[in-house]
Amino acid sequence: MASPQCPAGLGSAEAKRRLAQHGPNELGDRERRGLLRTLRGIAGEPMFLLLLV
Repeated sequence: MASPQCPAGLGSAEAKRRLAQHGPNELGDRERRGLLRTLRGIAGEPMFLLLLV
């Protein structure tokens, strides 16, 4: 029975090329929401309102 082989992954040259083309793998900055705004958003959710009934 043959064992499956794992792919080798990117080489250094390909990784550098993709980094230059697409930039680093990072999440963008998100706007922080205050507690009141978060609670207001939760209170308006239909599932939350259904659970209250």
